[in-house]
Amino acid sequence: MDVNFFGAVYCTKFALPALVESKGTVVGISSIAGYRGLPGRTGYSASKFALQGFLESLKTELKDDGVHVMWVSPGFTASKIRDHALNDKGSNKKKTRWTKVR
Repeated sequence: MDVNFFGAVYCTKFALPALVESKGTVVGISSIAGYRGLPGRTGYSASKFALQGFLESLKTELKDDGVHVMWVSPGFTASKIRDHALNDKGSNKKKTRWTKVR
């Protein structure tokens, strides 16, 4: 939540006066996980749902100010992020049945 949601919220908050003045654009980077919860990625999915809700509300609020708000939601990517994900204690998570084992 700190990075995926609050990072976007705080950056937008501080940039908002300039965005309104220039009739700029807010672009959020979300994920397919913001539309459907992913097994083993509960926190990540929740942060992306929150981000999309924030951006959708912001879009409505700023419509009359001429500020455009959009978000990009990439699908699955080839990465090893699950292999290096940390649990709430800061250590590596155990591999789950959803993680590809080589």
